[in-house]
Amino acid sequence: MVATVCGLVGLTLTCGVLTPGAQATPGTSTTSTASTAPTSAEPRATTPLARAKAEQDAAAKARATKQPVPVPESTTETDTVTALPDGTMSLKRTIEPVRTKKTGTWVDLDATLNASADGRVRPVSTTDDLVLGGGGDNTLASITSNGRTLALTWPTALPKPILDGAGALYPNVLPDVDLQVTAAKQGGFAHSLIVKTPEAARHPKLAALKLGVTTTGVALAKNGNGSLVAKSTDGAPVFVAPSPQMWDSRTTPPSPESTEQTATRSATTQTAPQGGAAPAGVPQGEPASDAHHPGVHARTADLATTVDAKSLTLEADTGMLTAPDTVFPVYIDPTWGRWAETWGWAQSAYPTKPGRENTKYQPGVGYQR
Repeated sequence: MVATVCGLVGLTLTCGVLTPGAQATPGTSTTSTASTAPTSAEPRATTPLARAKAEQDAAAKARATKQPVPVPESTTETDTVTALPDGTMSLKRTIEPVRTKKTGTWVDLDATLNASADGRVRPVSTTDDLVLGGGGDNTLASITSNGRTLALTWPTALPKPILDGAGALYPNVLPDVDLQVTAAKQGGFAHSLIVKTPEAARHPKLAALKLGVTTTGVALAKNGNGSLVAKSTDGAPVFVAPSPQMWDSRTTPPSPESTEQTATRSATTQTAPQGGAAPAGVPQGEPASDAHHPGVHARTADLATTVDAKSLTLEADTGMLTAPDTVFPVYIDPTWGRWAETWGWAQSAYPTKPGRENTKYQPGVGYQR
């Protein structure tokens, strides 16, 4: 039995008075187990004195109307303040930003992707500036936070992507291999190769995929645990990626019989069922493999990485790609995000694994058998 704790926790406080400067820094609430780092300065349209005056006026109106009155002057990326009819003020705070300012107006974060006039692809509104390639050249993705940028390019020109919500699918970047790029509301992104067939898995470029890297204000490096980090000139992490992984689409646990007979099984027969229902063998409510995460029974493997000033090379586990019992499609996935948005989790079965840098897995709370 494995004890697991993780998550991002929202916080609501009700207090008698909110005075200027009384707000805690977002992300530092002791009620959460999420690991956070200081974010950029929050956009505010008013001074502390003006906010205090706005809260007093809202409190008076709430008492007079006997209705809650929002205080927009105190809104931040993470906070909303409401004056209540009983004379108290309610502060609602989230650990991650849930809104951002565009042209002076607060808007909810929305990672839905749209084509821009310049041919690039951008989300509707994210905390950091994310730009994806629109096809026709080798632009893959770039993320910018406070003037610091990490940009990745593909080895060849990419096709025009098919946009669906927060996802951009670049079909057939290699024979029977698609590239799925998914935007996150905080400006991060994941790029997953979807290897559809055993024949595609044998393509030599999958063994060592070299991406171009361009940076501004950060330098890309590899940590000892296999994770990747782009640090500013003062050594502070700005963008992070957990140790890149790959996984297959297995939907049932391997049996002793299958383990013994892997040498005689044909990989071409191992393809995951397609469709809306969960594949057979996957417990109800448990995830099956997709481009975002491995399924409950998926086989997983770490990717080896090589980093220098101008490139990032991802080396797939060729043993897993060519194994006769590998179930296709296989997903090869690095995920990039801002340091402040990483998850913190602890798992008793893995006491030395650093959950702080893991942006992909969210195992929940409680016990796992």
